[in-house]
Amino acid sequence: MWRGVVSLDATGRNSIVRSLFFSALLYSLGCSEDPSLLNSLSTKFTEADILIVSDTLHATTTTSFRKNLPMNGIVNLAGSDGNHEAIMALQFTQSQFPQRDTVNVISAELKLRAVTWYGNDAGTLNLTAHKILRGWNPFTIIWDSLDVTLNPGFYEESVVRGTYSGMMSSDTEYVTIPLDTALVREWLRPSNFTQYGIVLVPAPGSTLVRGFTALGADSLQFQPKLTVIAKNFAGTVQDTAEYGLGTDTFAGNVDSVVTATDRMFTQAGVVYRSKIVFDPSSIPQGAIINKADIILTLDPTSSQIGKFSADTLVSLHVLTTSVQDGPFELAGFLATAYSSSSVSFEARHAVQLWVNGINNGVLLRASSLNEFTTFDLHVFYGPTAADPTVRPRVQVLYTTEKGAK
Repeated sequence: MWRGVVSLDATGRNSIVRSLFFSALLYSLGCSEDPSLLNSLSTKFTEADILIVSDTLHATTTTSFRKNLPMNGIVNLAGSDGNHEAIMALQFTQSQFPQRDTVNVISAELKLRAVTWYGNDAGTLNLTAHKILRGWNPFTIIWDSLDVTLNPGFYEESVVRGTYSGMMSSDTEYVTIPLDTALVREWLRPSNFTQYGIVLVPAPGSTLVRGFTALGADSLQFQPKLTVIAKNFAGTVQDTAEYGLGTDTFAGNVDSVVTATDRMFTQAGVVYRSKIVFDPSSIPQGAIINKADIILTLDPTSSQIGKFSADTLVSLHVLTTSVQDGPFELAGFLATAYSSSSVSFEARHAVQLWVNGINNGVLLRASSLNEFTTFDLHVFYGPTAADPTVRPRVQVLYTTEKGAK
């Protein structure tokens, strides 16, 4: 731990001290429940009464854990790259289909727009389509819901209703999957027949995961489309119809994650998060936090970050209870600086809470833009890393009374 009093020359000290003091004084009105002399508006100060201190706080504990959450993001993942696996569920709204008992479906194709990828860019995406056998909700589906070994009977595993195998020709492209015409004919039956859609499951030999634009996430031309060519049974009339209303989601799994005890990690698509607790005991009670930056150092060798991800990839949130997977403040701290070696967060609010006696730690997670749509993995060094310069730390500047403890 490093701690020091900021040194100011005679010409600059007055203005800097007053600026920090009065901004800190205003900030303290909403932060300190039991004001010290420094927090009290009735106290009169001179420059000799206060100190501006620079300090470094270190993490005491970190814990990484899995949180099973529904994805239902703006991109659906499907495929397998050996380490990650994703299953996509898709159901077209039944009311949009014409109700025809006598129709001959000539062909049916599912068209998806691929916008991201994970794995080997020279790999192969192998998928099989299967009929879903019961109702489902995209807001509750998790991996345990779609994996046939964990939830047998959710889809018709033994009957393949469509196949796709192809290599990636470009970052953004369309994938077309021919579907079983007998299956699609069921969707054209009267409304007393209920269809639950299909799942796209990675097939053996797949070495690629692709992200597909979800329903409702982009312009209509980019959303999943079902194109059906049908004739009447007499064969005298043929028409082509396109359908694009429905619901979809995906669920992902990963065979292994980073298990090193000196690392902490966040995984998107398969939600892993980390809890970090810092030690603020070196800061006197009643101190006013003027500035605080939490700095985490990346392990780039273990991290797997897709090139399609947004710049702000991770966020920190104040935990409102001591439970690691419990509630947290939704208004998190987004990264104020991000590079291939470190990430920094402005966290004055969190540190002020710690000084005021409320320290449940902070939650590190993939940002909302990425957690439900990507397979990004961020690995950071923890408090037991051999190199002390890469351990989690908080650089703090605070104002306190002279002699405060």
